[in-house]
Amino acid sequence: MSRDPRRVWIAGGSAGLGLACGLELARDGGRFALCGRHSEPLAAAARALKAAGASQVVDVVADLSTQDGVASFAGIAGRELGGCDVLLYVAGGGGPGPLIGTAEPAFEADWAYAFGLNVMGPARLARAAAGALVEAR
Repeated sequence: MSRDPRRVWIAGGSAGLGLACGLELARDGGRFALCGRHSEPLAAAARALKAAGASQVVDVVADLSTQDGVASFAGIAGRELGGCDVLLYVAGGGGPGPLIGTAEPAFEADWAYAFGLNVMGPARLARAAAGALVEAR
């Protein structure tokens, strides 16, 4: 991949691997959209990317385990950056409780959240960004 400035969307960009990737890519400039569930770490990550060289950083608070959360992030990122050249989905977690011994309401909620975030979230975001990614080719 060329290291030219790009329009980069990072789902799960407020910490860990997402932030590390963002910081590395920001060294060459570029415009970024970051998504996370908590505003304070997300704002700190946005400041860090700007300090590392990003020309623009848009931070979006959204829950990527839901259709609405993915639609919100994709809509704002696409509108603010005018497209997408690089899509990173490094959000994850929400480890479900054990199969045996977890009370029924918690069992259903834990597993639904984990599936939504770790399986449906990346699929939904890839679908939402597909048009912008094809245009960028």
